[in-house]
Amino acid sequence: MRAFRFNPVLRYKEAVRFRQVVNTFLAHGVGTFLDTRSSFLRLKRLFKKDAHAYPAHVRFRMALESLGPTFIKLGQILSTRADILPEEWVKELMKLRDELPPNSWDEIEEVLISELGRDYERLFSYIEPVPIGSASMAQVHRARLKTGERVVIKVLRPHIEETVEIDIAVLRRIAAFIHRHFEEFRIYDFPSLVEEFAFTIKREMDFRIEAANSERIAKILADEGVKIPGVFWDYTTRRVLVLEEVEGVKLEKWQGEREEACRLAEKLVYVLLKQIIEGDIFHADPHPANVIVTSCGSFAFVDFGMVGFLDRKMRQFVGKIFLYIVNRDYDAIVSEYKRMNLVERMDERRFKLELMGLVEPYLVSRLSRIDLGDVVRRVIEISSRYGVKFPSEFLMLARALLVMDGTVRGLCGDINVLELVADYARDVESKRGRMEVLAEELREFQADIKRVREDLKVILFSGAELALKAKDEGIRVKVMQDEIREKEMRSLGNRLVASTVSVGFFLGSIFAYGLKVGWFKGFPVLSLALLVAALFTFLLSLKL
Repeated sequence: MRAFRFNPVLRYKEAVRFRQVVNTFLAHGVGTFLDTRSSFLRLKRLFKKDAHAYPAHVRFRMALESLGPTFIKLGQILSTRADILPEEWVKELMKLRDELPPNSWDEIEEVLISELGRDYERLFSYIEPVPIGSASMAQVHRARLKTGERVVIKVLRPHIEETVEIDIAVLRRIAAFIHRHFEEFRIYDFPSLVEEFAFTIKREMDFRIEAANSERIAKILADEGVKIPGVFWDYTTRRVLVLEEVEGVKLEKWQGEREEACRLAEKLVYVLLKQIIEGDIFHADPHPANVIVTSCGSFAFVDFGMVGFLDRKMRQFVGKIFLYIVNRDYDAIVSEYKRMNLVERMDERRFKLELMGLVEPYLVSRLSRIDLGDVVRRVIEISSRYGVKFPSEFLMLARALLVMDGTVRGLCGDINVLELVADYARDVESKRGRMEVLAEELREFQADIKRVREDLKVILFSGAELALKAKDEGIRVKVMQDEIREKEMRSLGNRLVASTVSVGFFLGSIFAYGLKVGWFKGFPVLSLALLVAALFTFLLSLKL
């Protein structure tokens, strides 16, 4: 819970901003409320129709743009929520461009002095006062270090932290009001969404985190010939980021031959997939303005403020889902959802029929005509309507794939993105040998055993507390003598240990057989010995 600190000036600013936000939405005709028909958001007008020439989702995007940096970022995050927003809203919010007029050089210089010291000029031969880029949170200037390196300096906008803090306070008030007064919307838990957004945007305002993100992605792509700007850590602070300058042309302005464009598009797909399926972090905003085509025919990624993270299980889940879609294995998709604990109960027959109705028309057509972004978005939409709860990192991944699909199709209209994704997933899966799969299953089994032991402790202690409470309240409860209870608990623990050892022997037997370890004259001696030990300890556990 956040500590309460009353600041009358800040509260006044929040009240003024709250009125401004409400008036802006009303001025754009976004007097709407959210309806949960079909288990995802529909937007309806509360007021009578007016003369606005644009549909509601366009006016909503325009309102966010006019409200400034925080709301632009909010719209970008909402564009990941294909699980709750209709298609036209997601696509419209993806049009939000993170561009605003720059601050004056005097204001930027104040930040540099604050972060690097009043004599910051000792570090640079020159800094161009006119920015080469101006986004909602920061702006970028070219410079040269005293040591000779050409760099770019990314500087956080002055007073942006206070602006964001006030806007988040306003969003909290709005989310709390909706959650309190509209029962049908509580399923979406708007207060939690705002807190998640607050956490994300505050991380983006710490350039040390962005610098670390870029270095992690650089390690993943070290052998792919993709340029990631180097970080000059000696000059990097929370509000100032100094990076190696990458020479080239932004993809949005680049023009090349068709063959070269298609080759570049395929490589873009490949390197993003490598981040997603083999790495633990990926660039979540690979639009053309964040890709620079270099003179050597490759490209560089820039701007690592928006990234996504996937653990090992989620990476494998993503690869399998793509394979199952291409292979039309709908039963496997349901099983994978359950294995990942993304759904408790669902109407499997209706879900598979609806998913089949979505996927089949795509797969019977030419793969080059398949819009991967549309497939991903609609799979999420259908799955969500049947109770599947996707984690936020998966939704961030979906956004990255939507952006990537649009980027590469702009380069090469005939590219088979879904086939490239499926081929990559097949290749990764085939490299995972049988022993690796067995080792992975063993790790998962050990984790399950650990959870069972912890759950057992909780149950035993809960039972003891319940017995004591019942005794204190004067309820007659027959409690076993201490000696009997201790003996039973010891017996239960011994059974658990013996069972764990038995499974360990059994898996060891499989490993020994598969790796040809402990064979004598063509006979698997060690494997059989471990199998006998597994059987013995299993029988022993039954007698304990």
